[in-house]
Amino acid sequence: MLDIYLIMFLIIRIFINPFADILQKKITKEISPLSVIFYSYLLLSISYLPFLNKYITTDILTVQFISLVILAGFICICGTVCIIHAVNISKLPISGSITSYKSIAGLIIALIFLKEIPSIQAVIGILLIITGSKLIFNNNKEEGFSLTLFKRKDVQLKLLAVLLTGTEAVVLKKIILISSIDACFICWCFMGMMWSFIFLLISKQKLAIDYKNSMMQLMIIALCIGFMQCSTNYVFSRMNVGYALALFQLSAIVTAFCGCKLADAKEFKLKIIGSLIMFAGSVFILLF
Repeated sequence: MLDIYLIMFLIIRIFINPFADILQKKITKEISPLSVIFYSYLLLSISYLPFLNKYITTDILTVQFISLVILAGFICICGTVCIIHAVNISKLPISGSITSYKSIAGLIIALIFLKEIPSIQAVIGILLIITGSKLIFNNNKEEGFSLTLFKRKDVQLKLLAVLLTGTEAVVLKKIILISSIDACFICWCFMGMMWSFIFLLISKQKLAIDYKNSMMQLMIIALCIGFMQCSTNYVFSRMNVGYALALFQLSAIVTAFCGCKLADAKEFKLKIIGSLIMFAGSVFILLF
């Protein structure tokens, strides 16, 4: 029987991710991406200060918990920095299909560290979602698969980001297992703030922003990121990491159709086919 709350949080995660991306791309024209990340985590951390005593209790503050929390924050920011640099140095659009391999990375890492053994049906579902994602983003012939593709610095950074974010997902799942969804989320906010601040100092980027014109946008972005991560944590608590990361790729359907040129019939047809394949993959994961 399907968990209604699981479906609800999946839908929230799938739809809010593209919206947050659009807002971040808009504001990063005026503020550096790393600064946007720092202020988003800062606002989330401030909003959760009153709940620290309730969810972060002494009984969960073990060496293992603290180590995992610090590691998760570090991996998260490293992955984000890789994506930022990949976008900045890319001469060609980086294929969105690369991101779909995050589920494979998460599946393998979760199998090793969490002993999450995937079912055959779920693996079929993940492969269908990856295939569908590749069809949706298959609009640049110059990005066809070849060994030379991996010589591109932007592609290497994107693949590293996929590995890092897949690893972060597994670490977050472990934190949830030894504490709670709320404790994991609060620590994720504070560690994200801390590590993004450290990276800002290392890169010598300015923290000063136009608060009058930017604060409202930053608050909305922080709210979106907060809802997105809360949804992510809930889904992680209810299913295997690899399954969850694959299902999150359904947001590619929303992103693709938001930017789809309806005049291009061939492109539109590919997106429809890719979407149907991804939907079939999600059915395999959720129902079998």
